[in-house]
Amino acid sequence: AGLDFWGFCWYDNTLRPDDAALMDHLNTALDLFMQANNRELLDFFLLSCFPVSSVNWEKVCDRIIAYFDAPNYLRVDGKPVIAFFNTDELLDGLGGVEGVKSALELFREKARKAGHDEVLIGARTFPRPQDPTYQDTYQACGFDFLTTYNNADDGRRNAGSNPFEALLEGDRKSWNGIADHTTLPFLPVVGAGYDMRPWAADHPTLPASDYWYSGVTPEKIAEHLAAGIRWVKGRRAKTLGEMVVLYAWNENGEGAWLTPTKSEGTARLDQIKQVIKQEALTNEN
Repeated sequence: AGLDFWGFCWYDNTLRPDDAALMDHLNTALDLFMQANNRELLDFFLLSCFPVSSVNWEKVCDRIIAYFDAPNYLRVDGKPVIAFFNTDELLDGLGGVEGVKSALELFREKARKAGHDEVLIGARTFPRPQDPTYQDTYQACGFDFLTTYNNADDGRRNAGSNPFEALLEGDRKSWNGIADHTTLPFLPVVGAGYDMRPWAADHPTLPASDYWYSGVTPEKIAEHLAAGIRWVKGRRAKTLGEMVVLYAWNENGEGAWLTPTKSEGTARLDQIKQVIKQEALTNEN
């Protein structure tokens, strides 16, 4: 489909022993990928999603850095890329800005000892139009770049159904709202949809959001991706490695996936491949 890499949500199992089995289960997709014979066809990186503290930070560092040895681990300018999802919990668990700064310095020191002279450590954040200095916190912590996860909340117009086009508006709000208020490189995210209702029906303890996006088609996802690629082209110096991430949580019950389905076959991947090829040709011209 023309994709260069995949970002895996990664869950550490060392902070809460009672959750260890669940955390290991949530890493199944990554484990299967690492065992696949054709895994080197696609680069990958980790998005650390589980809370950490000074109690388990060193173990988290060691476990993440071990993945850097993989020949297909994602690198930008030769530097392995790692991002942290739960940045607010990171600040709480590691002792605020100074605590996180020291923790990231320890991470880099461990990486150097493991043979990785430089790494790129990212923070997941949000647009904060009422607080333009919000992103400065992460720069003070020592993060190297900023990114987001799913920008669905930023596109929400109302409870109930929202048009898929509103998600693109939310993504743009995120891209501009963050990139315009930081000197750190930014890794933008393009959404492929959001609708938690099927998932919540299977898991009543996980209530669905009060809104969802309708009218999602392979063609619209591709158009959305094209908009993200063009945004990056217009902000090359501002983005991390001139890359864009297409958010696709392949648990289909959350409403954003790229995996083939009975109803669509490989249409989503086919349309994405066409857009990537077209934008690459446009770039050459």
